[in-house]
Amino acid sequence: MAYITTEEVKEIRNKLKAKFPGVKFSIVREHYSTVRCCIMVSPFEFENPHMSLNHYPMWLKDHHKGKPYLNFLVAVAEILMENEKTVSHDADYGSIPNFYVTLQVGQWNNPHVQNKSIKVTV
Repeated sequence: MAYITTEEVKEIRNKLKAKFPGVKFSIVREHYSTVRCCIMVSPFEFENPHMSLNHYPMWLKDHHKGKPYLNFLVAVAEILMENEKTVSHDADYGSIPNFYVTLQVGQWNNPHVQNKSIKVTV
């Protein structure tokens, strides 16, 4: 069964803060099994200030090819997935990870804000 601890979420939060100082994230645990990462303030202009993303780097590379924020999204996704591993395999559901990831730009009630003064190095 998928499960992520508060300490693991805190570790992810600290890694993202260290890698991207100035960028504002909302990182929370949901339903004991999911880490939700919302990019709230960054130097990038996204097509939509409320956007759900697939967190797999290959999907990001395929769907955001040529975008100025591609490398940033891939780096965020890689940090989110660093500790993800398969904990069991089920005939009906396939591989079950130790936790799930939700990656978003903004939140449904709080849009992403672009701040060009933030410097991001990937």
